[in-house]
Amino acid sequence: MVSVDNVAQKLAPLSFLGCSGVDVVGLSGGLFVFWFTPLGLVPVYISQNVFLCKLEQGDEIKHIMFVYGSPHISFRSEVWNLITNILETIPNVVLIGDFNQVEYLSDKLGGSSSIPGQMDFISWRMGLNLVDVPYSGPKFTWTNNRTDSDPIFERLDRAYAYSAWLLDYLVKRVLHQPILFSDHAVIILSDKVESGYVKHPYRVENWCLSASELGAFLIRRRGGLLEDSGLEVQQASLALSSRINRCLFIITKDEKVAEAQAAFLFWRQRAKMKWDALGDSHSRLLFSLVQSRRRQNKICGLRDSAGVWQRDSECIASISLNFYKDLYSVSSDASTQDSDWLSDTRMKGSILRLRATKLSLILITVVCTTFLLWGWDKTPFLVSLLPKSQSLKLSPDILIGFPMKNISSEPKKKDADKLPFPAKNETSNKHEEYDKRSRREDGENFKEKLRDASVPVDSVNTSSVVTGKKKGNVSYQVKNQTCDFSKGNWIADDNRPFYSGGRCLQWLSEMWACRLTDRTDFSFEKFRWQPKDCEMEEFNGKKFLRRMRNKTLAFIGDSLGRQQYQSLMCMVSGGRLRHDVVDVGKEYGLVKARGAIRPDGWAHRFTRTNTTILFYWSACLCDLQPVNPSDKNSEVAMHLDRPPSFLSRYLDKFDVIVLNTGHHWNKGKFDGNHWVMHVGGVPNPNKNVAEAKNFTVHSIVKWVDSQLPQRPKLRVFYRSLSPRHFFNGDWNSGGTCDNINPLSKGKEVLKEESGDPIAASAVKGTNVRYLDITALSELRDEGHISRYTIKPRQASGQDCLHWCLPGIPDAWNEILFGQLSALGRF
Repeated sequence: MVSVDNVAQKLAPLSFLGCSGVDVVGLSGGLFVFWFTPLGLVPVYISQNVFLCKLEQGDEIKHIMFVYGSPHISFRSEVWNLITNILETIPNVVLIGDFNQVEYLSDKLGGSSSIPGQMDFISWRMGLNLVDVPYSGPKFTWTNNRTDSDPIFERLDRAYAYSAWLLDYLVKRVLHQPILFSDHAVIILSDKVESGYVKHPYRVENWCLSASELGAFLIRRRGGLLEDSGLEVQQASLALSSRINRCLFIITKDEKVAEAQAAFLFWRQRAKMKWDALGDSHSRLLFSLVQSRRRQNKICGLRDSAGVWQRDSECIASISLNFYKDLYSVSSDASTQDSDWLSDTRMKGSILRLRATKLSLILITVVCTTFLLWGWDKTPFLVSLLPKSQSLKLSPDILIGFPMKNISSEPKKKDADKLPFPAKNETSNKHEEYDKRSRREDGENFKEKLRDASVPVDSVNTSSVVTGKKKGNVSYQVKNQTCDFSKGNWIADDNRPFYSGGRCLQWLSEMWACRLTDRTDFSFEKFRWQPKDCEMEEFNGKKFLRRMRNKTLAFIGDSLGRQQYQSLMCMVSGGRLRHDVVDVGKEYGLVKARGAIRPDGWAHRFTRTNTTILFYWSACLCDLQPVNPSDKNSEVAMHLDRPPSFLSRYLDKFDVIVLNTGHHWNKGKFDGNHWVMHVGGVPNPNKNVAEAKNFTVHSIVKWVDSQLPQRPKLRVFYRSLSPRHFFNGDWNSGGTCDNINPLSKGKEVLKEESGDPIAASAVKGTNVRYLDITALSELRDEGHISRYTIKPRQASGQDCLHWCLPGIPDAWNEILFGQLSALGRF
């Protein structure tokens, strides 16, 4: 139970003048009032829900009532009746506090549309002619802080007064602060008048202040971390119309509060360390502390000669002045004694002056000796008399066990002609501005080189080593066998998932965030894929960004490719709100067209490492062009032998590409999208969809493979088909996937052949790498969206195609990261 004494001890550093209140009962209630100004505050009435105070300022007397409405609706009418009885005797009172009652539906967002106790409260307020005091700032003052379900925002804290009171205090208003450290917001009853005066800066100053970056810098310098966090939370609280915006507000609030608390603890610990080191020595720390304490000192009241407390500033100044006048006024006898003492002191001073001369000479000698020793320590001149010798240096051979020349991946000049393609500078213009930033990683990259080079090929303790390079390919080997990431088994791991599905709303679509749906079992999130006979490098967001510094990764495919893209964004960011990630969709033409539901893709850049991750929607991995561009209902030509125009246009900007297609190759999708197959620029008479898919997959892989010799640093992956799990029917005939038990179909994949033979045959013999995820995903039928939704919907088919996130696509990205790690630097 929280008592008044406990609260007073906690707030003791605030140096309040007085306090009063009522202890907390259970988990609710409790009223505590503290005052800091020299006001004559007198508690008049105190109860569990009402605290009436009288303020005396000279001859003026004011009354203010602090209210805490009962959280139980059955007890609220008793509180309203109590307030009515008080207002009958003291009418001109302002009421402020947490009334625990929503008055109108516009004062609420989320949750049920019914408002219990609404009519009783409105009739009570109207019967007393109480008026809502105007407010400014965010509208809502309370939230349930729930992100796993629909967040609720309500305006529970407010102020009421009589119309006569508002006429007496026209400038009074309630200031709503953003919700930060609690589920309630701070509200302030203020009588401050905003000045209409605006300083007009000089032209140069006005030009400088027009830069948005300078404005943000001035805000951070002026207000520090807490004020900057408060501004961001306040801006987020202005847009709460949709559910995702409300969840983002709660996430932003929690993160900013955590940052402010961490900064406070850091600076408090740092100040303590400085105090332990410097203590009361003559330092800037000591004098700054003394000055800050001196600024906090304030005389709130003094007793006059009659013993009456005076709190008026002029009376306090008069009492202080008279006191010091009496203190320093002296009589004639005291003046004579002071003159005798002064003459005696002068005689003693002449003797001390002689001793001071000797002391000064000794001090000068010590100072000169100190400077001499200091100069010797910095530049000893005897060093020049010693014979010169070479410095001790460790060769690279000693560091790693064999010559460094075997590590270098740069070709010698004399061997340049032997390469299958001309050697050239691979640094693009977009990377030049990040060269300085990249130098900070050189030391770490050098350590990685040493570590890779120092692993002996025949080592027993290593599970995998880099064996060599051929056309940019590097493979892990275990016992002279290439590591196959598609073979292995699922293992339970409490360190999964990498992010929260209820918090990664900056990148994750609501329809795929199963934590936001009515699903209750999430055991499918606690598994990871373990390849057989080899170790796959553990995924880490920071490690991924370092490896992809100054690089761009592009997912091009259907909705399953979009899921993999969103999964990777959440994995890299840890599911946290990232302010260092910017939207760069315009650089790739990924903007929402007029009348479109969504853009053709998304692109985001992590500015600290210049890492770009994007997704482009290309469900069939071929070029789509309307037959008649002027007709909205025109047929669309599917050029099966051409790559998507987006891929061919921006190919030189990509460093890693992940391609996929599969589930749109059916007659229903063709008819719905008005697709007509073309080969060689003319309609294809063969209408077989399965053969068209086979032809297109081989065509896109062959085209990409032909582009690799001119782009030796480009890495291309083709991801195999993501399996569907419709039982007892298909997506449009009542098919279901109700299983929630993980690994009910087994946990191990050992078969040699791929689960997607079309993709496997297409990449065979090419430099396009194969991301085979079909068989391992086939075992995880419990990870689909299934019948779970955010909002209740009419009876419709289940989604047994797409996956819950976090979920199975996270393992796809882990394998992708493992294959990229096997490639080394590129």
